[in-house]
Amino acid sequence: KSDIQNWLSSLKHDTGEPFSKNSIQHYRYAVSGLFNYALERDYIQANPVKEIGKARRGQKNGGEYNCEIVSLSDTRRLLAAARDKVPEMLAPVALGLFAGLRTAEIRRLSWEHVDLARGIIKITADIAKKRSVRNVNISSNLQKWLMLESERTGSVAPQKAASWRYHHDKLKKEAELDHWPHNVLRHSFGSYHLEATGDPAKTAFEMGHRDAGDLLFQHYRQLTSKEDAQAFWKITPKTVKSIQSFTDHQSQQQTA
Repeated sequence: KSDIQNWLSSLKHDTGEPFSKNSIQHYRYAVSGLFNYALERDYIQANPVKEIGKARRGQKNGGEYNCEIVSLSDTRRLLAAARDKVPEMLAPVALGLFAGLRTAEIRRLSWEHVDLARGIIKITADIAKKRSVRNVNISSNLQKWLMLESERTGSVAPQKAASWRYHHDKLKKEAELDHWPHNVLRHSFGSYHLEATGDPAKTAFEMGHRDAGDLLFQHYRQLTSKEDAQAFWKITPKTVKSIQSFTDHQSQQQTA
């Protein structure tokens, strides 16, 4: 841990000027991804980068904060926890991760806006932020997650603020994810989608941005790898083990 922290703190440009907090954060994610790869293959027992305090989010730029994303292993754990323990949050989590909807949009969304037959989600004016009215494509893996919902009527997410907070907090506890940055699911979508498609215009359109300018490149580019991005879009209910399996695996590691 201390070696990684010292390395991050020592990063400098050729001119000798220290890297910005955002640049250091990008390096932190890259190293964290390497350790997550080793963790998933049981080469190590824990990701030391997770113990390092995360930099504070940057100032707003064009309406979005500098982002953090969910790793592949935490994505699987989060979906498993929602499916097995907090079903009220399964659709909201899947829509955030694989459709890139804002939290506010998810909480306003009704199932009547989700057209599984046509493969689109209608983000209408009463749902969208400002001019973000759009149709969002439903990816093949998102469709599989949404199909787990037996009754697709009414609101997609818990409506009352207290109910949303209760289920949201329960989900974080079941998934053992203490850190939940602002709009982290949407940011994960942006990063994985941009890396997988290599098409800034398409990613911008799906997310409701007015253009594919510097915003995407500042906040989403190089937060993940091509391999991880491809794996992200293959995460389906069949590829995610039970949340109990995650818990048992972690217990075995701690007692080994």
